Amino acid sequence: MSQFTPNPRRKKPEDYHALAASRGFTWLGPEVPNNRTKTKWQCREGHIWETRFSKGYGCPMCAILLRANKKRKSISLYHEIANERGFLFLGPYTGLTTDKVQWQCKTGHVFEMDYHHVANHRRGCPKCAGRHKTAGDYVALAARRDFIWLGPMVKRAHDKTQWQCQRGHVWSAHFTNIQSGKGCPHCRNENLIEALRLPESHYHELASKNNLRWAGSILPNSKQDTTWECLECSARFEVQYDYMQAFGGCRICKPFMRKDFRHYEIIARENNLAFIGPVPVDVKTATLWQCSNGHAFERTHDTIHKGSTDCPTCGGYVNGVATSQPHRDLHEMLGGEINYPTMGYYLDIALFSDLAKIVVEYDSWYYHQDKITEDIARDDALIAAGWRVLRVKAGTQLPHIEELDEAIARLLDGEVYVEIVMDEWRDHIG
Repeated sequence: MSQFTPNPRRKKPEDYHALAASRGFTWLGPEVPNNRTKTKWQCREGHIWETRFSKGYGCPMCAILLRANKKRKSISLYHEIANERGFLFLGPYTGLTTDKVQWQCKTGHVFEMDYHHVANHRRGCPKCAGRHKTAGDYVALAARRDFIWLGPMVKRAHDKTQWQCQRGHVWSAHFTNIQSGKGCPHCRNENLIEALRLPESHYHELASKNNLRWAGSILPNSKQDTTWECLECSARFEVQYDYMQAFGGCRICKPFMRKDFRHYEIIARENNLAFIGPVPVDVKTATLWQCSNGHAFERTHDTIHKGSTDCPTCGGYVNGVATSQPHRDLHEMLGGEINYPTMGYYLDIALFSDLAKIVVEYDSWYYHQDKITEDIARDDALIAAGWRVLRVKAGTQLPHIEELDEAIARLLDGEVYVEIVMDEWRDHIG
């Protein structure tokens, strides 16, 4: 006989079936240990999703389709907003407020913009607003910054073109970047390297503190490997100046020098953590730390020192994958499955319906600016496997729910790839 009393609040399978019937759904299971654990449901339209017994929500895909249909605008509304803004609506009419269509301003300029931005963001003619630059604007800006504009002429101030600095470096940037004060990236890197160059005396002083002899030559900066010789075992090895300053000691006879309790307390305090311990035998062995919310977790001194200080409990891990706050907020807006594993990938958000399976990827410009080629290859593989892809390219911003609904409606109508590009992405990537 069990020594535990059954939980009277735990729901039985018949409770799940009864709730599903009352909502017009089908409960698919599986049976779960408590009411807070998600299980699968199916609506009349055949959409499948996961939610808890007590959540009270309906089918997220049906909700998306309903909102998208409600947000479709009639052609008369396009003409009304055009008259209100002093424009002419030229078409073509699609009904989706995020599709770009043509408008004509009072001065006769024809431009493309979606209904959503004309009606809700009060955007107007880019030429009249000065957002379309002439070749003279580019030449004048280059002269003010002591650069040379090499061209070619581009359609928008957010499109990249080539520039040359006084040192002869050539790079690509858009007008607004140069206007905001950004300069030659090559000169910036050279200046940074020069700032990181250390005098020879620094290397000798650091070697003496660690019972070593510096046997290298002057390097461009302190982040390149240089040669050290141990005065105890006579071994030679190569590590960066910065690494030696952080960890010290011979890499051969003292490979991962042990730090004392005080050192662990200092690095914990610097990272808003508490050190629980015990003090391990070296900096490569995991020990216990505690975050500001009281959660204990294991990590090595080396890992904390390199900046990996996120608590696995409160740091946004879902299905074992680190998840940003905008990613989680987007999941709250759309529903579906977060960090869904398939084909060797973890999809940010996966949506399933009888019409299509859709992946929604949230791209922060900071983390994805160097991954554009990888993202394209990933999209191609997913599309080839039958997925339809929505990419939201931003920083920390999220699109309005109307934009998301209409983008997903386009995918359900047959498009295989749609992207929503926020201003943050354009400002940094172009």
